[in-house]
Amino acid sequence: MNQQNEQSSEACLPGELLRMARLRAGITQEQLAKKSRLTVHNIQALEDNDWNALPALVYVRGFIRIYAKEVGVDAVRAIKLLDICLAEEQEAKEMGLLDMSFQYTMPKNSDYLNAWRSQYWGTVTIAFMVAFVLMSLLSLSPATLEANEEDHKVSNTQTLDP
Repeated sequence: MNQQNEQSSEACLPGELLRMARLRAGITQEQLAKKSRLTVHNIQALEDNDWNALPALVYVRGFIRIYAKEVGVDAVRAIKLLDICLAEEQEAKEMGLLDMSFQYTMPKNSDYLNAWRSQYWGTVTIAFMVAFVLMSLLSLSPATLEANEEDHKVSNTQTLDP
């Protein structure tokens, strides 16, 4: 029975499948991060099957799809392994056999999303400020000032002529 549990746990490692494919392809985690636009932290967490270090499960599935595509693994197979792994963890939890520190839990608050939103709005604010400063500088350029002076002179001479 011990061998059966070891075999099922080995078959239930989507991270191991992805890591082996990455190593066969001769790609480092940093290279994969650049190609896939996943963070090295997320790649390490996927390879370690550390679901608690990752955001919500929907993102984990997306990360697995992206990773699998980059290393030439069937994404459907990798996601099925994830589902099997999570189901086995849930079953073990219900039977009291699993240490809760290894159980995947949904994030209680959306720190990941909030961090992204604050970064996004910070970038947008800076972009608007830069645009405002550039527009202000363009309106004060010497050519613009000279054109304004000539327009002012023309309008003064027109009003003075009877």
